[in-house]
Amino acid sequence: MNEIVDTVVPPSPQPQPQPQPPLEPPQRRNWSHIWKSLGFGCFGCGCFAALAVLVVLMIMVLSLIGLVGSAIEEANKPDIGLPDLETAKMLNLDLPEETEETPLVLYVPIKGEIMETMGESLFSVPLKGDCMTALRNIQMAVHDDRISGLFLEIDSPGGEVTLSDTIWKAIQDFKAADENRYVVALFKSTAASGAYYIATAADYIVAHPTTITGSIGVLIESYNVKDLTDRLGIKSVAITSGENKTILSPFETVTEEQKRIIQRIVDEDYARFVSLVAAGRRLPEERVRALADGRVIGAKDALSAGLVDKLGYFSDVRVEFSRFFSEEPEFVVYSSNESFLRALLDPNYIGACLHQTIRLSGEHSERTFGGMRKSF
Repeated sequence: MNEIVDTVVPPSPQPQPQPQPPLEPPQRRNWSHIWKSLGFGCFGCGCFAALAVLVVLMIMVLSLIGLVGSAIEEANKPDIGLPDLETAKMLNLDLPEETEETPLVLYVPIKGEIMETMGESLFSVPLKGDCMTALRNIQMAVHDDRISGLFLEIDSPGGEVTLSDTIWKAIQDFKAADENRYVVALFKSTAASGAYYIATAADYIVAHPTTITGSIGVLIESYNVKDLTDRLGIKSVAITSGENKTILSPFETVTEEQKRIIQRIVDEDYARFVSLVAAGRRLPEERVRALADGRVIGAKDALSAGLVDKLGYFSDVRVEFSRFFSEEPEFVVYSSNESFLRALLDPNYIGACLHQTIRLSGEHSERTFGGMRKSF
């Protein structure tokens, strides 16, 4: 008989928890090492920057030496009072063989709004087509016996009355200095208002088939915010010598008498505009007044009305000059390779700086008065 023996299984030993190692105190950053790294980095950047500045300074010094040398060389040349001429770079321009008898035509672009740009800032630079540059070149050409003609490339919506008239007068002076001179204008996209005023001094006008021209009229405008300032409780205080001194002030209501004063100015300039168009285009004034209501017209209508002579392109300008001179002329421009050093010594640049200084001191611009601008 089998015996059952009760055996007691002893419990298995439990794993004893291992003791945790003591926590080490946090290590302190080595700031001295970091500062040394930053110092070396800054030192390297500084050396690189210093090297770059040194290179730039060397280039500037070499350039300045070259400019001074050029200026001295130019100063030693005989002074004829006029800048050098260089060939105008134009599209599809086949230059004739240069001879002493070849007539020279000065290329004068007139682009953008007709307004005074010199003196607006101390660093203003005339752009290609700038009206003040055009005026200066025409005035120089008046006394330049080398120039036999002017090619006016006009792309402008108009602008200031006085500047437009001044450019017109310069063109007239150019033709009056020599009866054998000839002026041709080419209208591009737009030749309206003051731009057309200038073109009336030309002997021949070519308009692109897509030109917008006309807009014969005079405009004086101003803004009036009196109703707004009254609502905001803003009052204008003006101590004047007469009731019309604040004419067209944006803070004052325009009286009927003031409207009549302004209208007389507009009518006077308008009459001059119409008379110049009639004389320049050899048209009766009544015919001009029928078109001179401020409207813009297309090229075909301008041709029909006698405001332009032909619809065409630059090639037609060349043909017209060749017809007048009996040979193809050479188109030239006044050299504009002026150094910065010479620009600083130029009286025009100094005059522009003085003009800006006066304007900043509180003097009013000669082109505006009482917030009013007169324009075509």
